[in-house]
Amino acid sequence: MKARECRWDLASPLNGCKPLMVTFDNTSINGTNFIWDFGDNASSSLMNPTYTYTDTGYFTMSLIAINNAACGTGADTTIITNYIHVSPSAHLAFQANPFPGCYPLNVQFTADSAIGVTSYLWSFGNGGTSQSISPSHLYSNHGTYQVTLIGYSSNGCNDTLHLNSIIIDTIPVVTTAFSALPLSGCNPLTIAFDNTTINGQSYRWNFGDSGTDTASSPTHTWVDFGGVGDGRGRSIIVIGLRLPFIKNLFIS
Repeated sequence: MKARECRWDLASPLNGCKPLMVTFDNTSINGTNFIWDFGDNASSSLMNPTYTYTDTGYFTMSLIAINNAACGTGADTTIITNYIHVSPSAHLAFQANPFPGCYPLNVQFTADSAIGVTSYLWSFGNGGTSQSISPSHLYSNHGTYQVTLIGYSSNGCNDTLHLNSIIIDTIPVVTTAFSALPLSGCNPLTIAFDNTTINGQSYRWNFGDSGTDTASSPTHTWVDFGGVGDGRGRSIIVIGLRLPFIKNLFIS
């Protein structure tokens, strides 16, 4: 008995990006054994195989359906030329410089090793985007940002690079400031300081009489006395992460 008809009605997908996994639906009539040839020197004897193409190009498919009956062996063959098309996948890489740094921070991004990419879409993690190959972007606030680059190819085999391991951290600039009350009085004189520093994290105060403190808003007592304008002004220095702020205080 001859295998009356050898065919498959569905192979999905018929084209796509490397690596491409294709599932075949065998609808042969009277076949009991099968030999698939996937066109890249790979084969299968399953009735409904699934195969992954790891090379690119056009592949000619063939299916042999065999019927091993008591009266003899019958077979039928179907061949479809260039049935499967596998396209190369796009591949992305890029550099960013400088980072980290103090805001406002202008970062230059450079796409390189972009294989098969014809257009780009950058997302800078703060709402900003660009379609340039090598854009620059200004970060106006401190924080941590995740950058994403999508590379589009003409065959639809796009690539997306998420920068989970490369982050842009803009470091805040510290602006030191404080006020003090009272500014004059009789010794011993206790003065409370109100620290209004912006973006400070740790502090060191120098009260000019060998006294120091690391509190955010300390209180300090002077036991010595001095006349206002007598040339013996006390220097009060508060140090944040970056800039010192100096005022003169006199004790009467």
